[in-house]
Amino acid sequence: MSNQRKNPRIEVPMPVTLTHPERGSMNLITADICDGGVFLKAEEAQCLPVGSRVTLQVKAGLLAGDDPPLVDAEVVRTSADGMGLKFL
Repeated sequence: MSNQRKNPRIEVPMPVTLTHPERGSMNLITADICDGGVFLKAEEAQCLPVGSRVTLQVKAGLLAGDDPPLVDAEVVRTSADGMGLKFL
């Protein structure tokens, strides 16, 4: 099986808020991240359908007093332990 990823992934757990227009907000943890996307740990019931568009925000500011940026993303795969999103 070949690895078709364009960008290397870094395993780093970070708390994020995922917001979906119909399902609202969920607080999740990243499993890994790269330039092109992120894998979020989630229970199967929390996973959104492939193609869903969401907004992500890291829950802790990078510098004191700064609000982390909002990042648009799309669900590209789901599994029993979470979902993979690509950044838009």
